[in-house]
Amino acid sequence: MTIQSKLVLYLLVLFYPVIAVSQYSETYSCSGGLLGVVLDYDQQTCTSQCNGNYQINVTTGVGPYTFSVTGPSYTSTLNVDSNLCPGNYSVTVTDIGQGINCVHSFEVLELSPIEYTVSVTNTSFAGLCDGSAEITLTGGVPPYYYQWYDSDTIPIPGETANVIDDLCAGTYFVQYWDHTPPCGWGTGGCGTAGSGLNVVAVTVMDPLEISVMAYPETCPGNCTGSLNITVTGGSGNYSYNISVNEYTYGTHAHAYANNLCYGGFTLVVTDDAGHSASQWVEIYLVGIGWCVPVIHNETCQGDCNGSVSFNTFYGGPAPDSFSKNGGITWQTSNTFTGLCPGNYYFVSRMTGYNPNCIFPLGNYSIQPGASNSTSTNFITACDSYTWLNGQTYTANNSTATYTINNAAGCDSVITLNLTINHSSDIDTFATACDNFTWYGNNYTASGNYTKSFINSHGCDSTKTLHLEINSNAGVEMVSACDSYTWIDGITYFDNNNVATYTLTNVAGCDSVVTLNLTMNHSSPGNISVTACDNFEWYGNVYSTSGTYFKNLNTVNGCDSLVTLNLVINNSYNSDTLATACDTFIWYGTTYTLSGMPTYGYNTENGCDSIITLNLSIENSNYLGEDVWACETFTWIDGITYTQDTTVSLYYTNSVGCDSVHTMHLDILQNSQTAMSATVCDNFQWFGSDYTSSGTYFHTLTAENGCDSLLTLNLTIVNSSNTDTTATACDLFTWYGTTYSMSGMPTHVYTAENGCDSIITLNLSVFHSSNVGDYVWACDTFTWINGATYYQDTSVSLYLTSVNGCDSVYSLYLDILHSSIIDTTATSCDSFEWNGNTYFTSGSYPQSFINEEGCNSIITLDLTVNNINTNILVGENELTAETAFAQYQWLSCDDNFSIIPYQTEQSINIDSSGNYAVEITENGCVDTSSCVYVIGVGTPELIQKNNITVFPNPTKGVFYIITDHICEDVIINIYSVDHKLVQTENHKHKQQIPVELIGNIGLYFVEIMTDGEKTIFKILKQ
Repeated sequence: MTIQSKLVLYLLVLFYPVIAVSQYSETYSCSGGLLGVVLDYDQQTCTSQCNGNYQINVTTGVGPYTFSVTGPSYTSTLNVDSNLCPGNYSVTVTDIGQGINCVHSFEVLELSPIEYTVSVTNTSFAGLCDGSAEITLTGGVPPYYYQWYDSDTIPIPGETANVIDDLCAGTYFVQYWDHTPPCGWGTGGCGTAGSGLNVVAVTVMDPLEISVMAYPETCPGNCTGSLNITVTGGSGNYSYNISVNEYTYGTHAHAYANNLCYGGFTLVVTDDAGHSASQWVEIYLVGIGWCVPVIHNETCQGDCNGSVSFNTFYGGPAPDSFSKNGGITWQTSNTFTGLCPGNYYFVSRMTGYNPNCIFPLGNYSIQPGASNSTSTNFITACDSYTWLNGQTYTANNSTATYTINNAAGCDSVITLNLTINHSSDIDTFATACDNFTWYGNNYTASGNYTKSFINSHGCDSTKTLHLEINSNAGVEMVSACDSYTWIDGITYFDNNNVATYTLTNVAGCDSVVTLNLTMNHSSPGNISVTACDNFEWYGNVYSTSGTYFKNLNTVNGCDSLVTLNLVINNSYNSDTLATACDTFIWYGTTYTLSGMPTYGYNTENGCDSIITLNLSIENSNYLGEDVWACETFTWIDGITYTQDTTVSLYYTNSVGCDSVHTMHLDILQNSQTAMSATVCDNFQWFGSDYTSSGTYFHTLTAENGCDSLLTLNLTIVNSSNTDTTATACDLFTWYGTTYSMSGMPTHVYTAENGCDSIITLNLSVFHSSNVGDYVWACDTFTWINGATYYQDTSVSLYLTSVNGCDSVYSLYLDILHSSIIDTTATSCDSFEWNGNTYFTSGSYPQSFINEEGCNSIITLDLTVNNINTNILVGENELTAETAFAQYQWLSCDDNFSIIPYQTEQSINIDSSGNYAVEITENGCVDTSSCVYVIGVGTPELIQKNNITVFPNPTKGVFYIITDHICEDVIINIYSVDHKLVQTENHKHKQQIPVELIGNIGLYFVEIMTDGEKTIFKILKQ
């Protein structure tokens, strides 16, 4: 028994009892619901088979009924039948009793075959059970059913979904079916098309895993590297591809590659199922490490003392032998000394490893040293000058020299050229009477005076004036008291400023002396004073009579004696007491308030005296009282008054002053009023509600403020209130009034006792209804009568409401129609439609409201032509990915100019630069991005001997060394597909470290300096 047979048998036993067919049922009516029909039909079918069926049941009608069913090559008058082929059918049910024909249609659909797609996720590592598989079904009749099996066709418990997880590597089976019995089961004999049980084999694989053993190149340039490749996983039958050769070994899981030069390669392994795995592989160069030498240039020109030292090697062993001339002569020292300026090519070897294998160390340059220099120091000085050598020169000198180091550390010889000029000192002597003028200055006193100037040699110089002044005039200032005798022998008693006297000084000059005399006089005095109590004189206070003296200096400096004859008289102070009522008169002044007034007077000795009055003023009381009283009033005198009067009461108050209390009395009278009332039901009187007859009192305050007593004699007569109930449709008339709404109206009438009486009507008015239902509907409308309408119509229903009133409900129907519209468009790249931008071909429906307000659909059948502008980069060749189109290759560096005759899918590149292609396809035109092609057109790469790049390969950092200091260095690094990945700019550099920031792989290093371009290949490991 085959796997498929075993699985079908298993499913027949396990699942067949639950399989059911799909049924459809439609209920409809005609002629306003007078004829109702239920149509049941079965859509089940198999390709090229006619096994559909139907059943018609009448739910509303009179009968008898006839039936007619027509379709593709089919006619039946039965209400139940089968063997229907796929297609559209018309059903006519006739109610002979009512004369109604009811027509309806239905469609029997042909089931589409079940189609499947399977996706598999392989395990992530060999031996790990994390694979999965998924089967996706379309067609048939959903829902779908699944069962997964292992490689031995044993059902996997619980795995009945379309996805299965946690799979190990191996083969599995999945069986699937839809919601119809398998074709060929039961009646109908559908065969196997469209539905049924199907089996799919699914294979889960371990991932491809590559293990590589790389053997290095043993000497630069001999390409002795090799690879030993081991592959596991996948489906077997591997093919191998590396960037230098291709190896295919049938079903082998091993591969070998020989004769490989050192560098990096991408190894790609592909199995026969198309699965691939890749690995980066590097062939190393066995030999020395890499070294950054220490370079010392020549110090000064002609020294030839440059040196290059290869001290430290990284990433490998150090060589044991070195040469600076390409291997002609060798030395064991790693330092080369005594080097003159120039370029040197250094190599090395390891004699213990392979003495014939030479490892380059690079090109390096020794720069010329700085030159020695000479100069002359021209100096002009006055009198003396101290030079760089520390010596002081007082005369001209042109032979002295001094040697120093210049900025470069080389000798710089300086020669002194010195000119000494001398300054000048001049003395001048002069004698004069009174004053002397020299260089614009007037001197009146003897002394030594100097004047600075610049002499003819430009040196500071000095002239000195030795001056002697002999005076011939003077004034003698004199102050004296009372008298003064001068040199002329005359005694003066008054001021004098005109007397003169002539003398001859030692210099022989006349000297006239003028007297300026100020004469001051003594001034004795006598003062008599009479004072009261005390007297202050020159800072002293005297309180007794007597004679007092004081010596004074006058303003002119002469002594004066003053005598004081003093008489002291004493003043007097006294107090007095007084008490009075209301007022008090004292020394002509009337006082009304208590206080301490004073009175001053002169005693017989002429001194002021003061008497103080301690005064107490008490007040009398004068009280007037106005009184209003009702009927009687009793006052403070104990007397009761019944008439208007004025009374005074005299008394002495608490402070002993006479007082008067006067009353003005006005007697007012109370009042009384009586009233009678007869009312219905109740009576409101002064805020109280009285409902029974009786006598009631209320006291008011009259206008005069006295009580006013009111008496009410009240008689209460009762009215009557009654209720009645009525129910009516639409209208009700009561006591001449017609009511159209429910409510509680009242009617008032006069009873026999003369009181108003009220009758209340509890009225319920129910309304008939005449309702118009104005309806606008799209395509169809089903009303409350159960009928569905497809055209404009007016229909009325006559009803009796729950309250028993007749009602009419009318439908006024307006049928509107929706729209279905198709439109077609073709566009390049994208298409904008109704605010949306589409980038792919397809059918795009859009809902909208048409002019009649109905939901409608417009469908855009869109074709979008997109051009693939990717460019494949080969060795000296560019190829457009898009085939069978029109092409025009362009030069990006020449403003996208056309490259003549280059209209094929591929172009051969013979020079470095940026290139693009313009592609025309399906009426659309697009241009690719520019691709930069580097290193084309040269036999290898451009290299100049004055630039060295090392180490190569590199772990990430490499060095660029030039043979001289470069002003500007521009470094551009490109990937193997010619994309710029890194750029750097450096100034005034000879040795530049560069960190390669990209992933491991091969790169192109473009170095631009001194207007020239140099390109290297470099491998990052």
